[in-house]
This record gives sequence, C-alpha cells and structure tokens, in this order.
Amino acid sequence: IGIDEIATYAAFARDATLDFGIPKEIWFPEGTGAPHSATAANEQTAMRIGGRLHYENLNRQWWLSYNWFNWSSQIDEAQRGNWGSSSLVSAPTSIIDNVWPSPDENNVSEAPEIFRRDARAFYFYSYNFWDQAYGMRYLHSDHIADLRFDSLPKNEFYRAVDDPAVPGYQVDAAGHPAFLTVNGETYIFYHVLVHAAGICDNTALTDPGIVHPICTRDSYVSKVKFRPDSLPYRFNGVDLSWPYAGEGYTYSLDIEVVEPDGASRWIGPCVHAGILGSQLSYRYPGACASHATSGPAENLVFDKGQIKTFRIFAAHNDDWPNAIFRDASYDGYSDSVQIMP
Repeated sequence: IGIDEIATYAAFARDATLDFGIPKEIWFPEGTGAPHSATAANEQTAMRIGGRLHYENLNRQWWLSYNWFNWSSQIDEAQRGNWGSSSLVSAPTSIIDNVWPSPDENNVSEAPEIFRRDARAFYFYSYNFWDQAYGMRYLHSDHIADLRFDSLPKNEFYRAVDDPAVPGYQVDAAGHPAFLTVNGETYIFYHVLVHAAGICDNTALTDPGIVHPICTRDSYVSKVKFRPDSLPYRFNGVDLSWPYAGEGYTYSLDIEVVEPDGASRWIGPCVHAGILGSQLSYRYPGACASHATSGPAENLVFDKGQIKTFRIFAAHNDDWPNAIFRDASYDGYSDSVQIMP
C-alpha cells in the first residue's frame, strides 16, 4: 500500500476464545458509490481512517463507520477537515454523514464508533488534534440512521484538562474510543496523551535542549458506567456544590484519593480559595488546579475513579486555622456531588 493509500481490515472471532481469523479487507468496488479503500481523494466514499464494523443485534445488521478527509482548497475553509460517515454493509451506497468539520473541534473528528446499549444507539468519536485538546463526544438516538450532527446535540464524554499554570496546554487529554460489551459490562479502549505540553516537537529526539517533550500516546481500558436513563456518566468532570456558610466566607477544596495499593491520602489544597472565592459550585475537571504546581504536570491529575471523598473548607475572613469543613463520599463515577451542611 502506497503512502497515500489507506486500507481497512477486519478480523472476526465467533466466541469468547477470541480466536480471530485472517483479517479481510473491508472493500467495495471503487466507482460504485460505496465506501472503498482510499487514496488522497477528497470524496465521501474514500475511507481514510477509523474504519469500524458494528453488528446491531436489534435488527441483525452490520454497519460500517469511517472517516474521510476533505481539505481541498476548492471548498470554503469552514468545511475543510475530517468527516465521519456510516452506511449499512447491505446497502453501502446509502451513506450517512454523521459528523463534519466544526470550528470548536478544530475541524477534526476521528475514531467513529457506533454501538447500541439497550434501546439507545450511540455514535462516539474523538475530536481535535491528538497532540492538543484531545477529547471525546457522542450523539445518541433510538435509531442508528438518525445519528447526525444537524439534528442531535453533541454530548461531552471527555474534555481535555487544561494546565492551570500554562494557558493553552493540557495536563490530561484522551481520545480515539472503541467499545466492547462483555457479559453486560461495557468497556472503553482509548488513548491518553502523555507529556501534553503544547504541540509535539519530535526534534527533542536529537536536540536535548528542546523545551517541549516528545508527545506520545498510551493505550488504556476502563469500565464505562451508565446512568438510569442509559446514557453514560462523563468520563471526567464532577459538578460539585455546597451550602452557603455565611457572609465573609471563602472556600477551598481537598480530595481524598485511593492509591493503586489501596492506601488513601489527602490532596490539599486541590483548589484553593484564590480560585473558588465565595462561589458555591465548581466543576472538578479531572485535575487539581492548586496542587504540585512546582512539580511535574502529571501530578495534578486525579481521575474520577481515584477519588474517595470531596472535602470543602469554609473560612471566615481568611481565618483558615479555624476553618470548618464538610465531607462528601464519592462513588468514583457520578457526574455531580452535593456536599451537605
């Protein structure tokens, strides 16, 4: 395959032994109006990246999802970028455009993933360049054919976590989702950006004086939790709220985290009063805005699943030695926590 040619392959296992056969190319004849292995052509049928197959048990149908590129200088700049499309394998010329270039996503979408849970169909994708504010969103509907940008809201599943000390940089960023459901449990496989300090600069391989480290991606797998309405809990981000302590009080947030060995430790302040002030709510994004600012950026990041307790301090006229506090236990996945009086 040449440098400008992309081919998509799939392998199948019939049971839990995961005994996959020889991968076969997902291929339809070029020129028929169906998706095909791509060259550099800016056309809807040219599969470039992210080719996926999904078997829908409800209707016993195979769906193909993929990305195609249209960065042609012949079209309006706002329309240039990555498109996400899909079609039934049994009707490959009936192509649905699910997502298309959007300025708030840097006109980049990748890794389209269609799957169904109960009666709800999902279209997940990652957005933005992988070495920047990499994130994940999804559409949902009762019918796979209705999963389109123009008729459905984009739901945030994972938002990149900004570095509080360096505007425009990220301390945590993840994307490129793939889902697997086994025995009723759903798992997500995804990439996590390592050393997210601005644009990747691989000249660091030969120039040790370069400021920004090399950017790489690690692969992870995590269990996905679902709400009673069958929508997933956000992968990061917890909306916190707490009661009004009175006139002249300001607030500070600590968290209790669980280490891999099972031991617990308190991180504080996670978000200090200079940030919270007198406000009574805060979205914890997945990192402590006030912790370890003089150390490695990675020390700021504490995922939802690591957190055991949120603690809010309230001090009157900055009298922190005599501050009062309240705790709220956390289950590791919920999107909101109310800290009670």
